[in-house]
Amino acid sequence: MSNRRLVLLTLGLLFIQSGVWAYPPHDPWILEEKDTGKRRSISAMCSFKETLYVGTSRWSFKNRSYIGDVFLSSDGQLWEKSSADGFGSKWNFSILCLKGFEGFLYAGTENRFNGAEIWRTADGRRWTKVILNGFGRKNNIGVFALESWGGHLYAGTGNMVAGLQVWRTKDGVNWKQVGRNGFGDKGNIGCAYLLAHGNRLYSGVENWSSGSEVWQTRDGEHWSKLGRSGFGNEQNAIVFSIAYHDDYFYAGTFNLLGGAQVWRSHNLKEWFETAPPGFGDKSNQTILLYTYEDYLYAGTKNSKTGAEVWRTKDGKSWQQVNRDGFGDKNNTPVHAFIEHKGMLVAAAGNSDTGAQLWTTKDGRDWKKIRTFAGHIPEKK
Repeated sequence: MSNRRLVLLTLGLLFIQSGVWAYPPHDPWILEEKDTGKRRSISAMCSFKETLYVGTSRWSFKNRSYIGDVFLSSDGQLWEKSSADGFGSKWNFSILCLKGFEGFLYAGTENRFNGAEIWRTADGRRWTKVILNGFGRKNNIGVFALESWGGHLYAGTGNMVAGLQVWRTKDGVNWKQVGRNGFGDKGNIGCAYLLAHGNRLYSGVENWSSGSEVWQTRDGEHWSKLGRSGFGNEQNAIVFSIAYHDDYFYAGTFNLLGGAQVWRSHNLKEWFETAPPGFGDKSNQTILLYTYEDYLYAGTKNSKTGAEVWRTKDGKSWQQVNRDGFGDKNNTPVHAFIEHKGMLVAAAGNSDTGAQLWTTKDGRDWKKIRTFAGHIPEKK
């Protein structure tokens, strides 16, 4: 599965401080020799103010750990570095989510030492820290998901101690926890996904004890569970994604042993499996769902033959629309999808040559636009 939800991460909100880090304007992406160059994963993407942003993670020999950063591009070809490494902290291992809200782009980090952080920017180059230390609770080690709904920005966390937390804000600075820790169950350790649709907000939950869950709220504060844990199979440990397509809700799971599953529901009470586990291959362990034009897309993680992309129009008949791993078996997971300037963009993690971005207009003909890899000579 992607770095974004490898174990669990968190968000909680209590103490709020601000710090500002400014990046030199229009400084192109030039890597220093101490930089390994290779970004093994792209954990998040966002189309914000006509610009494509990606959150990455790479191995730092200097820090002996992974470290996250953000890049931006207006055309998908020329990329600029948007943030400092780890926003200035070696403990921000990765950028887990990106979301635009009220004129700002927000980034949630994974920080297992001090607790997760949230940063924001209006121009892509000057970032301000709005949350640190996991909302004052260090066990909130990462911000899994950000979603805007009902005039608020919501943040979902992972927490192995107290259970997941959901926080919200109107202004991006003052945050309040909504709902109970773990939705009342400490076994619910991660808010892996948030989806806003109509008058409700939905959460996909990580639970390794009884199985993943789907929850909903009508007011942001009171949450109710939908359906059975794990869809009746406790090996479905994470609801990895939720999507709405053609009058149905869909949930994609993480399943380590039997292959990831896709479930759908019309009434949010009864759920039905709509594809064979792992699309017929149990090595497809995660399913990330995304709607684009008239189709529902599913990106997988497959460590044997490479990531796969499938799509359906009716929710029942699925077709694979890429070559395994986009032609490279080391492209093992599809970490993220985003629609940008009329194109569908897929992010593929690759620990060998570096993470890649692939784009398509028709959903079938894919073109690679960037590999985040290699040492680039410093600009003279």
